[in-house]
Amino acid sequence: MNSEKILVLHTGGTIGSTHNPEKNHREVDVTNAKRILFEAFEKSTSKHAGSQELFEDLPLGFETLSENMTFDKLGKIIAKLKSVDLYEYAGVVVLHGTDTLAYTAALFSFVFYDIGVPMMLVSAKSPVTDEESNALDNFSAAVELILDGIAPNIYVPYKNDDGEIYFHIASTLMQCQNYSNDFYNASGYQVFYRDDEYIFEDCKNLSKKRSFKIIEFPRRLSAKKLKVIVPYVGIDYSEISLDGISAVLHGSYHSGTLCVGGFNSSSALTLGSECMQKGIPMFIACCKNGEDKYSSTSDAVEMGGMIPLDMTFEAAYMKLVLAVNMGLANEEIIKFMQTEINNEFIN
Repeated sequence: MNSEKILVLHTGGTIGSTHNPEKNHREVDVTNAKRILFEAFEKSTSKHAGSQELFEDLPLGFETLSENMTFDKLGKIIAKLKSVDLYEYAGVVVLHGTDTLAYTAALFSFVFYDIGVPMMLVSAKSPVTDEESNALDNFSAAVELILDGIAPNIYVPYKNDDGEIYFHIASTLMQCQNYSNDFYNASGYQVFYRDDEYIFEDCKNLSKKRSFKIIEFPRRLSAKKLKVIVPYVGIDYSEISLDGISAVLHGSYHSGTLCVGGFNSSSALTLGSECMQKGIPMFIACCKNGEDKYSSTSDAVEMGGMIPLDMTFEAAYMKLVLAVNMGLANEEIIKFMQTEINNEFIN
């Protein structure tokens, strides 16, 4: 392993954007944004700022705002990373946009579950040229943690508006909410303050928890065989078709619930019953099914045959995409979803 080199792949996103004054909007400009970021790091107070030839660039061949991320693009990013012997580097930094960061973080946690070096997903709330940007803080934290010997895994360092840099285990990262610049983690045990004295030991223990279950990464990723449902008041389940569907993922309200008021078009029990008849596994995420649960959750599981997943919606979705595209079906999908791979279960 080359302990002096960090591989950097820039996908685009806000951290790869600059402001276009003529059009009065941000646009992807990876070449320029990356140069500015590297120059800012060299002038920073980081103890590694003076290192010569610290970064090795891995050209992707395209750039994108993360809101325009697709499974085709994600497949190309993963293929590019898998084309390199990552163990030759001290670590990897993937520069990425914020909008779909939690989805990519979850997917990478599964695809690179057995990675032998740390991989950091680094983003920013505004372009690096913005005085209020946290791009340099997030990037510097990633570089320092890699070179200081953080354990192999997938991570997200991110400075919230409270001024603190938080260090997340990627598999339980949640999407940044509307009207907010902050990222939070679903597990209080898997997010750390950047300067936490126990961060290296705790991350080492979490790294050891990875299952090292062999995942045969599919050649292509697609959500075509999945039905993804987000609950809302007035939802009509009679309009939902299961034709060609291999699995269903139903999101939940914040308390892990969904509408199950009897067997009618407004109740998820109707869809759950149809899934049971057709042998299609139906999952609920985020959903705790312990002692302190609502009757609606119990009814969904016991009467509707739905399977609760105590993980983030983003992680459940990406894991289910992998399961279906790996060719798993029925009970195989259920077993895969209920087997922890990389610290994705909240409890």
